[in-house]
Amino acid sequence: MISFKKSFMRVRFYFPFVLLGVVFLFSSCYYDKEDVLYGTACDTSNVRFNVEIKNILNAHCAGCHSGNATGGMGIKLETYQEVKDAAENEMFLESVIRDNNPMPKNASRLSACKINQIRAWINQGMKEN
Repeated sequence: MISFKKSFMRVRFYFPFVLLGVVFLFSSCYYDKEDVLYGTACDTSNVRFNVEIKNILNAHCAGCHSGNATGGMGIKLETYQEVKDAAENEMFLESVIRDNNPMPKNASRLSACKINQIRAWINQGMKEN
């Protein structure tokens, strides 16, 4: 009975350290840089508004710049025309590439690929396709 008690005390003593090691092991494997995770292949040859640009907007901009959202200072980016107007005023691209407080606000900066896709869509004439 005494040896069982000693074994239990030993397990109880080491358990927090083992648990901490396991948590550290699994949390250290997380990496959220899209470019690094999936490579740097970024297709900008045919960027389409209804596919690439709309996906970027839905994932990163819609929370503040759509519907009745109040966080976007009244700037809406829901329709093609709204996005095109923002792009023509250089406001759209400038807001995601600037060094000081880039969009999306209070979130991770857009990946280089997504920024390059926005730039390519603008340079390709901002087509509604």
